Amino acid sequence: MGNVNEIPYMSTGNLALDYRNIADPLNHMIRELQWMLYNMYRNNLTKTTTYTVQKSDRVILCDATGGVFTVTLPPAQDMWNKDIVIKKIDVSANAVTVDGDGAETIEGSSTQSLASQYDAIHIISNGTAWYKI
Repeated sequence: MGNVNEIPYMSTGNLALDYRNIADPLNHMIRELQWMLYNMYRNNLTKTTTYTVQKSDRVILCDATGGVFTVTLPPAQDMWNKDIVIKKIDVSANAVTVDGDGAETIEGSSTQSLASQYDAIHIISNGTAWYKI
């Protein structure tokens, strides 16, 4: 910084911080802390029958040994910027169907099928739909 009129500026990936406004870095730090706390308290669980994903869920392991079942996603608007992993863990021929809420889609499809052992889907909501990541 050779010029005293230059303002410190830092880029952190998709977020650019301008120190002319002290709220920018503070808001960024608050968002990062919220994200860390959010991820600390998310559930990892195993399901063997039809289930509706909850806001606190992170990883859902599905054992379809007892028969086919559906994992229904919550409304995308309620899960904005949250990701979920759903994985089939058994060797049976029974599929696990992942279904969007109502008419919501997962990358344009109303459902996704996990048919084989270790098939998985990692998805995130943009507030209106679900996308594979």
